[in-house]
Amino acid sequence: MIAKKSRLEVLFVDDEEQTLKYLANAFSGICIVRLASNVTEALAVLQQSRNVAVVVTDQMMPGGLGTELLQWVSENRPHIVRILTTAYASLDAAIESINRGEVFRFVEKPWSLDDLEALLQEALERFQKRLAPEAYAAVGDDIILQNLSGQVVRDCEAWKLYAMHSLDRLSDYEAGIEAIANKYSGTVREFLPDARADQILLQLDQFIDERYLSNKALAQVQVAVNQSFNLDINH
Repeated sequence: MIAKKSRLEVLFVDDEEQTLKYLANAFSGICIVRLASNVTEALAVLQQSRNVAVVVTDQMMPGGLGTELLQWVSENRPHIVRILTTAYASLDAAIESINRGEVFRFVEKPWSLDDLEALLQEALERFQKRLAPEAYAAVGDDIILQNLSGQVVRDCEAWKLYAMHSLDRLSDYEAGIEAIANKYSGTVREFLPDARADQILLQLDQFIDERYLSNKALAQVQVAVNQSFNLDINH
């Protein structure tokens, strides 16, 4: 299960209106849902939004096949995770598309809601893990922020744990957090123009300050540092 709503977008493509409504109702609480009823509409969404992380498309649709859409996505938005839903009659096309590297997974119809939700979770996690800084210019700010926030949390939590058990000065903890922030600041500035980088880094700095440098966070670390220091003295 996805614990909280993601800021990432999932584009569902299906020519059945009821299916799209069902998908929107099922998943709007865990991600931003975008809908398209054919390949042309899907391409319009992809041209308009840079926050699409996953495309889930049916194979058989009037005016174009799902595999044709995913081939375009593979060539023009390779960072997007691609999922194909297909009936038994079109499995050969799905397997061929997977072999060409255009599809991450395919789901045979009729699919179950639980299975599809688990697959979406896997796809969103895969997207965040594989998004390289080189792709930042092609994606939206929300995607970059969510990607960076996850990496920052991993680094800062590791440093915080170390600080609470190994440091004897709070200033050393703060310096470590600032060093982590500077590392990601350099990455963003390397791959984005200054104006866009400034906007993203302002929000990232606010996130880091609130979570790791607020009075509450510093007090928590200070208590642990004091306890560890006193324990060392007593032994």
